Amino acid sequence: MSDSEYEEETTYVVFDLGKAITPQYIQEMKEKAGGCRVLASGMEEGKPYVQIGDMTFEGEVDETVGTHLMFTVEEKQKKQVLEYKCSTETTVKMDTITLETKREKRQMKPENGEMNDDAVLAAIL
Repeated sequence: MSDSEYEEETTYVVFDLGKAITPQYIQEMKEKAGGCRVLASGMEEGKPYVQIGDMTFEGEVDETVGTHLMFTVEEKQKKQVLEYKCSTETTVKMDTITLETKREKRQMKPENGEMNDDAVLAAIL
């Protein structure tokens, strides 16, 4: 197959970050170099990761009951005018997580000598 035979597909997704961050924080991080990263490899598995500034989120992909419509808002003659841009039926519910290096995880040892679930996960990772 040549490059000209491939079709490109664009998919829009709504990321629900909850109340963890404000629009002002996102704008501030956007202005900094490398402020927001989406690790797209997690989308296909249903567990995407998003990093905004020093906050990291893990998500779960979900299909919506209805369709999300997205518009741009423009000010024209003291009125707001909405222009349709796209729609999606996919949302990603995001939860804040804390990342640790593998070195930090290996240093975790149970105090009583028993292996709890966290210690087992740390040993595996």
